[in-house]
Amino acid sequence: MALLPSTPHPENVMLPSRRASRPLATLLLLLAMLALAPPAHAQSDEDRETAQVLFKQGNEARAAGDVSGAAAKYKVAYALVQTPVIGLAYGKAELDLGQLVEARQTFLSIGRIPALPNESPRAAAARAEVATLAAQLEPRIATVTLKLQASPGSPRPAVTIDGVALPDVALEAPRRLNPGDHVAVATVAGVKSETKFHLEPGESREVGVEVPDAPASADAGPGPALVGPAPVVVQSSPASPRPSRVPAYIALGVGGAGVVVTAAFGALALGNKSTLNGDCTAGHSTCPGSAQSEINSFRTNAIVSDIGLGIGVVGVGVGGLLLLTNRGESGAPSPTSGAAHVTPWIGLGSAGVRGSF
Repeated sequence: MALLPSTPHPENVMLPSRRASRPLATLLLLLAMLALAPPAHAQSDEDRETAQVLFKQGNEARAAGDVSGAAAKYKVAYALVQTPVIGLAYGKAELDLGQLVEARQTFLSIGRIPALPNESPRAAAARAEVATLAAQLEPRIATVTLKLQASPGSPRPAVTIDGVALPDVALEAPRRLNPGDHVAVATVAGVKSETKFHLEPGESREVGVEVPDAPASADAGPGPALVGPAPVVVQSSPASPRPSRVPAYIALGVGGAGVVVTAAFGALALGNKSTLNGDCTAGHSTCPGSAQSEINSFRTNAIVSDIGLGIGVVGVGVGGLLLLTNRGESGAPSPTSGAAHVTPWIGLGSAGVRGSF
């Protein structure tokens, strides 16, 4: 007969006992607590020595009635070496200063410190005390809910309470605060609005905070800016300088000089003609040879007199025209404005003006 392997009866199968599974559950719980605990500060001998000295100085300051000084010493000592004893002293100092929120957070942080296998009875007692104090503080902390009061379309303000900036998403969320006096400040484009309020222990209330309107010139603020047309900047062009009348006066001066030349040389030419009338006969067609010099002088004086007359007429005409066109105008006429342009010209024995009108 072939031998078959025997199958063990279910009752004979060995199951892990509850007593054997307890160490495993404890280990898992310890690992979970270590994972949730904050990373421990790498304490050195120097840190421990410094913390001991500061803790002693804090106790002396507290005994002398200097609670603020004691809290400052405890704070540094607890940052260097986190033990339940130092944390309890630090939290109690904060509690005496009215800092209920800060004290409760300190007490809760002590509960997250892993217990050492050889922890002293004093440390164990501190752990139990901070748990009781944290539970007692919770209902004494006040709560405020800000209600922003802004004009329609106003930008989102930047808000602080007692100098602490609030995240934009938490501006109107319930906020835990210490009992006492507080100041909320709403700021929009540099314009601030303060709201003062008081909270009693355990009180929960809403506080309206007025949001200031943004200045008309502001186009952006701490939050989304209002959308609108861009401002139009109008720049006035400087006035054109008043046209100078100096060219007109120069033209008149030249014309006057031409009139004077005409008169002077015309008089000389008349004198030459009078002399020639006595020396020549038959309509000046027959003159003696001695009269040739007089004839030349007559011709020269007559030509110069004619030139002077032309210059005088042109100069006076151009000067008068310039005065007329410039009268009452605030700026020089442009080449396309339709104003007259006059240019005098002078030639041998003739003169005139040219231009457009």
